[in-house]
Amino acid sequence: MADWIGERKIGYTVCAFFSPENQRRIAKLQAELHRALPGVLWTASDVTQHHLTLFEIVMTYRDYPQDRETIFKDHEVAIDAELTAQLAHQGPVPVSLDTLEVSPSAIIVRGTDDGSFQRLRDVVSGKHLLPEGTRTPPDVIHSSLIRYVKEIDAEQVRSVVAGHQLKLTEVVTQFEMVQVWRMPMDYTTLKTYKLLG
Repeated sequence: MADWIGERKIGYTVCAFFSPENQRRIAKLQAELHRALPGVLWTASDVTQHHLTLFEIVMTYRDYPQDRETIFKDHEVAIDAELTAQLAHQGPVPVSLDTLEVSPSAIIVRGTDDGSFQRLRDVVSGKHLLPEGTRTPPDVIHSSLIRYVKEIDAEQVRSVVAGHQLKLTEVVTQFEMVQVWRMPMDYTTLKTYKLLG
């Protein structure tokens, strides 16, 4: 159960936001699942918050030895320089998302791309650009669409989700470095990295 929703906590991440068309399709699925599981689910009131995380720089829910803003400032220049260099020749990245999954904390949609997400993650990890204490970037592409506000049996959620589909193609044309200031995703964009084309 996501009892941390709405907490004011600072974090920093690099992500790509969904297009308006895909935001509408996500909102439609969310509404259907709310009707099937009333009073159990939480979704962001602002669908523009839905995103695909490339990697987190400073995680909102991890403990660090210093305050998060200081840690970010200590790593910002190197990460920004590497992203700028890596993305200077990167074209749009088509991501196919078509697998709904139920995790202990969320309903997510998983997808695949041409390998670009992993290549960028591997560069950042390989050059040890992330602060100590930040988790290694995941090796999957996914978006958390729905959280739980009440305890519920995972099998019940799976049986409901099994009756729904979501198939999206998101063509990523830019990544954004953002500061998250309230969980899970009230944010301020710090820099935008536009891809070629």
